[in-house]
Amino acid sequence: MKLISIIKKQRLKINGNVFYKIFLIFAIAISVPLIIMGILSIRHSTNNIVKQVNRTTESILIEKKNLIDQRITQVDNIIGQLYSSDLMLGVLRTSTSSYAEYSFEIVDVLDLINKAVFSNKIIDSIYVYDDNHDFVLYDTKYTKSDFTDSEILNLDFEGSCCTLLREKMNGKVVSYVKKYYDYPENNEIFIVANINYKMLFDGLMPDDPEYPLETVIFDDNLSLLFLRTKTFTDIEASTLIDILSNAGESFIYRMNHQDYYFYKIHYDILSWNIVYMQTYSSIVHSADLARDLTAMLIIIVLVLGLILAYIFSRYLYKPLRKLALNVEKYMDNKSSKGGNEYQIINESMEKLFRQNTDLSSKYKTAFPYFIQYSLSRILSEGVFDADKFENILDLMGIQFSYLKYIVVLVDLENSEFLEELDESFNHFLQRHRENFIYIMSNISSTRSVIILNTDDEVKTIYSIMQELKEKINGKGIKLTISMGRPYTKMEKISLSFLEALQQIQRKFFSGRYEIILYNDFSITGKKFFYDKNLEEELINSIKSQNREKAVQYLEKFTYSLDEDACTIEYVKYVYFQLVSNIIYMVLDLGIQPEETEMTGVAIFSKIQKTETIVELKEFIHMIISKVIDLIGMLKKTQHEMIINKVIEYIMDNYNMDISLDDISSKVFMNKKYLNMIFKEEMGSPIYDYITKIRMEKAKKLILDENVTIKRIAEIVGYNNIQCFIRMFKKFYSLTPIEFRRKNC
Repeated sequence: MKLISIIKKQRLKINGNVFYKIFLIFAIAISVPLIIMGILSIRHSTNNIVKQVNRTTESILIEKKNLIDQRITQVDNIIGQLYSSDLMLGVLRTSTSSYAEYSFEIVDVLDLINKAVFSNKIIDSIYVYDDNHDFVLYDTKYTKSDFTDSEILNLDFEGSCCTLLREKMNGKVVSYVKKYYDYPENNEIFIVANINYKMLFDGLMPDDPEYPLETVIFDDNLSLLFLRTKTFTDIEASTLIDILSNAGESFIYRMNHQDYYFYKIHYDILSWNIVYMQTYSSIVHSADLARDLTAMLIIIVLVLGLILAYIFSRYLYKPLRKLALNVEKYMDNKSSKGGNEYQIINESMEKLFRQNTDLSSKYKTAFPYFIQYSLSRILSEGVFDADKFENILDLMGIQFSYLKYIVVLVDLENSEFLEELDESFNHFLQRHRENFIYIMSNISSTRSVIILNTDDEVKTIYSIMQELKEKINGKGIKLTISMGRPYTKMEKISLSFLEALQQIQRKFFSGRYEIILYNDFSITGKKFFYDKNLEEELINSIKSQNREKAVQYLEKFTYSLDEDACTIEYVKYVYFQLVSNIIYMVLDLGIQPEETEMTGVAIFSKIQKTETIVELKEFIHMIISKVIDLIGMLKKTQHEMIINKVIEYIMDNYNMDISLDDISSKVFMNKKYLNMIFKEEMGSPIYDYITKIRMEKAKKLILDENVTIKRIAEIVGYNNIQCFIRMFKKFYSLTPIEFRRKNC
């Protein structure tokens, strides 16, 4: 009975400590997401309401702007018709001394103004005045000093139009002033249309007093044009500045201790700002209701969640308690300090971990050396021992279950296999466990062998090796990878190894720093000559500046050397001979040695330092490009000298009957080729250039009236005067006689 009592107390102690930790975790896991979801849903509902208000208000504002725009456009069209009428322009272009003569025309203009006023009901009146006259045309003709509405005559504004809100005897009007500039008279003309305020802004807001939107219209000069609100009778200029300077179309602004939601649109033609405003509280009222409802739902769900958390905590705690009692029993923790279930399990796991760490440390020290020695021995033996290889796999805990076997050799070109690099290789290969099973061992400080067991195609393994190469290159380490052929029998692993080894020993030809796939080849002996025809074709292509053909022949030349399986030293010798012959060709063309910036010693040194045949080919390609550029520069210089001689000959003999044959014989060049390079340099054929010189000389002679046209034609080299007249007219669009009359 006493023992049972002790066990019950212990159980109560454990139950009271761990159980509530589990319950607390469940409670937090349930309550925190619920609260966050509630906050986000409230915020989301408010944002949605504001977005909806934005869309609705934007459509209303555009509709009202279009309404005002339509009315202003009608007024602008009427003003335009007035200005463009012949009667109006005729009166405004008269001198001040002839008013009496144009009295009838003024009456007609006044009648035209009255008709324009009556044609549109929103126009109360129209004035016309200008800078050059002292009268104003209204219902009759007034002098500016007698005109009662003198305020409108003193306007000074930029642009072609402006608006002005004014109080008149019959009520408010919006004066729309249009300015025209009469260039022939150097005169500014002003036409003023006084628009009825109520009719212009009619329809901007419904008459319903419950309508939530309030309207404000003001121009960029902060002049208040229209104000219809339930809250304000006037708005201060500072408030208008804040509204105007706000970058957004919609924003929240605080006035009189209350937040208002504003939406504005700019009317570019009149520089007006149309603003709708609404109290922010009226917008988010429905969101407040949603917030209260969401809070109630969260509380209900939270209570239900805590009840479920309590039930799950009890359910999870029972197996944990049983596990702790079993661990304590079987691990024989004599030094155990007691505690809760987690502490008991943790103490036992730590003991197991210490034992395992000690054993693993001893195993890791000895095992790599054993594997390295065993693999090297098996692969280098003449006959592959499959049984020994399988024993190694068993020790490593690896089972080859795929059909194909591929051996990959990796050579580090500027580093050694250290522990950190080994880990990088293994980490990468383990990421591709779905493609292959592998073992890897270092057979020297710079060479490692990887045996792959896979069902994938060679191109898949190649792409994985390419990815491995790029990863290691990213660490600043250069490497060459060689892949043997895949075999379906384990006994052929040593053959795949020998193939990979043979390839990596020829990496100068196959490509250092590359991935080399196995190609069946055999060295039949050294070949101590190369294809002279290819060399000759290559040099001829360079001489003719044909880059494309030169590159093609270089590719063929390189391929022929690689195909013949020559030694590295012989290949470098052949390329040195090729470059030497190219330089001799350049010297034969007349290019000075210092211009090439290439000496035999420098070229030989560079060729000897190349590490791959690709690098060697790129160096030769660079020399070819440089030589072609030098030949091009030489030809250009020669062409310039020839062109200068041709021009000199033309200037000395333009007054004679010279032909293209005469000129080509002077410079010892084919006439068609000469004409082609002349056109490239001067922009026109030789004959056109001769004609141009003759016409320029003739133009100067024609200005001398003492010289006859016939004599001028003879002086500039024309025996036929009609031919001269026809060519002169073609050149200057005038006959010689017409040109003389026009310019003398």
